[in-house]
This record gives sequence, C-alpha cells and structure tokens, in this order.
Amino acid sequence: GEQVHTAQQSDLLALIEQRGMARTGYRKTLPWLLIILVYLVYVNFWPREKPNNQVGAVIHQAANQENAALDKVALDAPVLNKVDTKDELEVLEDTTILERMLDLCNSAKKPIVGMEGTLPDSLVSQYQLKSVYAVMRHGDRTPLRASKLAQDSSKEIKFWKSRCHDAVGFQRKKVARYYNGVDDRIQIKSLGDNANVGHPLSHATSVCDYGQLTNAGVEQFLKLGNFFQDIYINHLKLIQEEHLHQQVSFRSTKVRRTQQSAAAFVFHFLSKFDLKRNIVIVAGEDTWFRDSNDQPRAKCGKMNEIWKESKKEKGIIHKLREIESVLDELAPLFNKSRIQMGNIKKIADDFITRVCHETELPCGPKGCLSKHQLAKVIRSLNLVSETEYEPIAPLALYPLLKRIQEDMHKIVTNSSNKVKFSLMVGHDSTIAPLLYSLKIHNEKWPRYAARVVFELWQSTATKSEYFIRVLYDGKVVTSKLEFCTSSDNKVDVSQLCPYNSFKDYMNNNVLIKKYGQNYQKICQG
Repeated sequence: GEQVHTAQQSDLLALIEQRGMARTGYRKTLPWLLIILVYLVYVNFWPREKPNNQVGAVIHQAANQENAALDKVALDAPVLNKVDTKDELEVLEDTTILERMLDLCNSAKKPIVGMEGTLPDSLVSQYQLKSVYAVMRHGDRTPLRASKLAQDSSKEIKFWKSRCHDAVGFQRKKVARYYNGVDDRIQIKSLGDNANVGHPLSHATSVCDYGQLTNAGVEQFLKLGNFFQDIYINHLKLIQEEHLHQQVSFRSTKVRRTQQSAAAFVFHFLSKFDLKRNIVIVAGEDTWFRDSNDQPRAKCGKMNEIWKESKKEKGIIHKLREIESVLDELAPLFNKSRIQMGNIKKIADDFITRVCHETELPCGPKGCLSKHQLAKVIRSLNLVSETEYEPIAPLALYPLLKRIQEDMHKIVTNSSNKVKFSLMVGHDSTIAPLLYSLKIHNEKWPRYAARVVFELWQSTATKSEYFIRVLYDGKVVTSKLEFCTSSDNKVDVSQLCPYNSFKDYMNNNVLIKKYGQNYQKICQG
C-alpha cells in the first residue's frame, strides 16, 4: 500500500514540475497544495467500500433477468447450501446471494413453469391421467413478528402495515377481480373449534397484520390456479362440470393465509365453470393434514419422544452447534445477547421478507449484515429443516401420504366417491417434512407457493395397470423415490412408478424401516 501511495505522490510532484508550480509564488501554489492534500486524505483514509445495505435495485434486476436463468436457479439446489468454508464464501458476490434469496421469494412477476400433466412425447399415447393430488405452501406474506433487529421500530411497522395492498406484478386487475368476487364463490368450513371460520377471504382490514398474505401471495396462487386449469381442465379434461363438487377437494390449515392462498387458487382453477353453489375449503387444525375431511385426527404422542431423542444424535448436535455459532456471530453486530437474538428461523424470516419486498436489510449499532453472514443465515435455515423435520418426517406425514394412496386406490378399484383433484395448502413446515418423507428434499428451504404434485396415470393398453408420477416445483422427481423400481423394465422409471410399489410401501415399509413398527403401534400402542 505504501509503495502505491508513494508512486502516486511522485506522479503528482512530476505534474507540478511540468506546470512550473514549484517556481510560482505562495498565492498561486496554495490552491494546488490544498488539492494535493485532499487527494492524499482520500487515498489513505477514505473508506474504499461502504456497507451495501440497499437490496432493492439488485433484486429488481434479478427479478427481470431471463426467465430461463431464473428457472434454473429455482430448480437446482442453491450454491449457498453447499458452502462450508470461509474461502468458498469469499467467491460469492452480493448479487448471487440475493438471487438465491429471491428464489425463496418465488417472485409473482415470474411466469409459472412446470412439467405437471406433461409426459414425454413417446409416452403420451400410452397413458391417461386419472387423478391429481397437490400439496402447497402458502404465498408471499408479511413477517411473522416485528423485527428485533430494526433500530427504528416505528418506521418498520409503518412499512409493513401498507404492504398487503400494494399493487404488484402484471395482474392488478385480476387481483382486484378476485377480491370483489371471492367471498361470493368460496366458503370456509371448520374442523375443530379454532379455525378462522366466518372471516372474509378478502382483506378484512385496511392495514397488514404480521403473517398476513400479501397481494403478491394472492397473485402467486391466482397464477398457479390458471396454470393448473390450462393443464388439467382445458388440456387433459380431468374434471367435468356436471360432477364438479364430487370430483374436487380443497383443504387448508386454520391459519388465514393458507385459506386465502387456497381460495385464490380455486378462484382461477375453476373460473371457467358456472358455480351454482359455493366451493368449500375445509380448514383443519393440523399443519400436516392428519385430520380427515370429517373430524380431527388424534395426535401421535410418541412423535415428541422421537424428536427429543434425535437431539442426542451426533450429527444433529453438530448441526445445532453450527446454528448457534451463527447466532453468536450476529449478536454483537446488533448489540444484543445471544438470548435476545431468538432463534435462527425468525431471523431468517426477517431477512427473507425484506428481500422479497425490496427493502433494506437491518443494520445494528456496530454495522450492517455482510454477504457472508447472510449466506450463513440461509445455510442455517436449511440446517434447521434437517434437525427439526428429518427425524420425524415419515411418521408426521404418514397419514397424509396414506390418504393420498387410499384416494388413488378408489380410482384404481373404480369405487364411488372418487376425487379427481385434491389440493392441500399448508406451510413450509408442511412441505419440508413431506420432502424428507419421500426422500426428495433438495437441501433447500421450501419457497413461497412451493408445490408437491402426485399424479395417477392409467395404461391405455391394459386398462388395469396404474402408475404414479411425483413433481416438486414443476420438476419430475419420480426416479428419486426409493420405492420406485420396475424389475421388468416395462415402464420409464424416470417418469412413472408402478402404483403397486407405492401401495406396498405405504402398507409395509415406510415406517417399519425407520422406526421398527407401523403407525398404529407407534402412535396408539
């Protein structure tokens, strides 16, 4: 550094000599001496890089990149989740990290893409779609709580209170049309005593609450509903209007943002039909949809014991310590104790909702969040998923998967009360364990409006053979299912899996392999 500065100073002196400044009088040289002094102060003492706390411009740029590039980011496991060392973190630029966070936002400005209902050309004539079962996370929302890290809490509250009603994307008229018509076409039915029944599905207040669905979240599900309508209703003719209410099933949790997300989906999914009576969304008490359409399901008390025991495992302990180390690193920046920081999920939620709404990341009295620290927070979020959900996932999601398999069986055996399209809208805490249960988790926290889709296909040749197909966020993941094999090589396992393999797995192997017992013995024994 000193050699560079000396060379710069020598160049300046040479310039002075050329202009004859060394031979001029005091008054003529004084302005030049002042210029030289200011320059030397700038070179030696002026900070070379200010903390970059403005994320809006970068996010806006990333959101408007080519769709193909963004789709690749959406489908591939992000670089952040594979970063373990400081040296590797050094190579990540601010824009790269923000793009990975933007993927969690699943911007409403992006078109919906996916392979749902679309077989390769070589298979199209050989199979017919019979039913679809979709599990989704709710759409974009406000933070779940007031930020503990914001220095100006009043400014923070004012910002979020105005956020639900901002016009977003390119579908403003469609969002407005949804609000005007949703309460006349869709109703919520309660399971249990605490569901938010009676609340209008449109925004009931003029300000946002914490954890409330935003207009961006509404738009995400309007677009998903339209996308699914094009594929399953317009193209594949899965649902017929005369049997509509017998062929569809819509579920949500008791949390209002899941009800609103489901309603936005239904509003466009069924928009071509003349609804002579309201469509019902059943709001259940359980995040994992263990309750049926008729009554709440008893909780599995043994699950909590299994979860507590998992915390003693070496691998889990190591991950928990890594999460703690990130919190220990962040605490001094915001002049807080480790206890005051709270848990990493709430901190990550604070950061992600800010990025999704193109506002500043928080700064503390001792500085602003660095890109390396931001990357560590996102990685820690994925570690939370592994420690919280992976140990109990097969047990927690068994009732949901079993119900899907049983509904498929009604189609296969041509039973009555056949549902052809089923939607369940839950939370990240619904999607993450579902992915672990199926062993298709991609080391990535489920984004807003994430979707897992199960399709049942019938062989057009035999009429007696059925196959399942599973997709996550539009990408076919059937080949990753551990039970999906075809010993006779009659089917392309990259696309389709024999239904009987799924049935046998649910009846015999899914829980015994991990816990040594079936569901009834574990939870009721």
